[in-house]
Amino acid sequence: MSLEHVKKELKDHAEQEAHKLVAQAKELAKKEMDYAHEGVDAFETEIQAALQKELEVLERRYEAGMKLAAKKVLLEKRKQLLEETFAEAKETIRNLPKAEKTKMLSMLFDRAKKECTVGKVYCAKQDTAIVKTFASQVAEEAMLGGIIVENKEGTMRVDESFDAMMKDIQEKKLQKVAEILFKENLKKK
Repeated sequence: MSLEHVKKELKDHAEQEAHKLVAQAKELAKKEMDYAHEGVDAFETEIQAALQKELEVLERRYEAGMKLAAKKVLLEKRKQLLEETFAEAKETIRNLPKAEKTKMLSMLFDRAKKECTVGKVYCAKQDTAIVKTFASQVAEEAMLGGIIVENKEGTMRVDESFDAMMKDIQEKKLQKVAEILFKENLKKK
């Protein structure tokens, strides 16, 4: 065997080994790339799922926030309507005809007399003349109307003022008033 022939065999063998190593490296690189692609795809799927969940959470929060805002607006409008209703009632009381006012004040006076002996009677400035027709001691007090009867000793007061009645209605009957005012809205729900 000649040196050229050995040289050629070594060269051929080296080339075959190199081709094998390159093929193995390419195969390994392909496997690594496939593995990397799978990892990226899985990560992308995970990110998409997380983003979708976050989007759904944000949508629910937004919807809940909008519902809450709408509810606040509705409650504020209802409150405003109730306040307007009570303001109208007060205005109606202020503008009662004298005959009707006299009848009401007299009835309130009779009711108060049943609870205490009459000493001094307090009333609104505009009602002083009417109250003086059935009570001897009359004093003015800042109020919408009605009367407050105080016993002779000044130790007991019976409050039959329209202010107290309106406050009582607002505190105790507000739910019923709201139901009457908003009956249609409650039926729709």
